[in-house]
Amino acid sequence: MKHTEETKRKISETLKRKGIKPPPFRIGRVAWNKGLRGTHFSPETEFTSGDVSGSKNVNWVGGCPKCIDCGKELLDYHRGRCRRCWLKYNTGENHYKWNGGPKTEVERVRTSTEYKSWVLNIFRRDWFTCQMPDCGYKGKDIEAHHIKRVNEYPEYMLKMWNGITFCKDCHNSLRNNERVFELWLCRD
Repeated sequence: MKHTEETKRKISETLKRKGIKPPPFRIGRVAWNKGLRGTHFSPETEFTSGDVSGSKNVNWVGGCPKCIDCGKELLDYHRGRCRRCWLKYNTGENHYKWNGGPKTEVERVRTSTEYKSWVLNIFRRDWFTCQMPDCGYKGKDIEAHHIKRVNEYPEYMLKMWNGITFCKDCHNSLRNNERVFELWLCRD
């Protein structure tokens, strides 16, 4: 923004009244470090000019670190392993949250791909819609329910006729009333 001569004079008078020496109005003042290159400045040394990358830099620590396991050069200084070695090292029993894996046969089946495909097939068969009468919810919060209880009939766990789709609310309202629902559903 350019000031007029009158504005410059008013600014100077105001600054003089306050006891501040006004800066000279010069166009195109050059910065004190224009043209100087470098990474540091100390009173003893001037700016270093030229290339200061790699081993010439004052913070040089010897290049990129290497993977602990395979020796591959890493891009991140905060990691000890490359992505491939980290995935091998940090899965299964080596994972920090490992608690021994599934304890029962039911837990083993529920974590299997067959069970996940069973759930998806139940959802597809029911058009991803809650099958509770007067509900008809269609959305993300749906769950697959076993008509015959898994604890009593583990052999029916992956049977298509033993599954039905419910929304979360209907499924929670059904808890501890499975016997009544089973009798109501199987009466046909």
